Amino acid sequence: NLSFVRLRFDRENDNLCFGCVNSKPLRPMRKDEVGGLGLPNVRRRLDLLYGNRYRLEITENETSYTVQLSIELKYKKI
Repeated sequence: NLSFVRLRFDRENDNLCFGCVNSKPLRPMRKDEVGGLGLPNVRRRLDLLYGNRYRLEITENETSYTVQLSIELKYKKI
């Protein structure tokens, strides 16, 4: 099996949409190899920059990880 990364960028109405699918490592990572700070830092930065104007979904299966990020480009009028 070869490693892979697939990226997608789209604009749907007033949203910028990003998708990423990448393969998992062939061998499981040991606990001491995993940093564990990346996703919490990404979520915190998205919260600071976009508040409630984004949606982040992260899923995984046996062979790959999938990330879907949608960011609202326009502020809604109140």
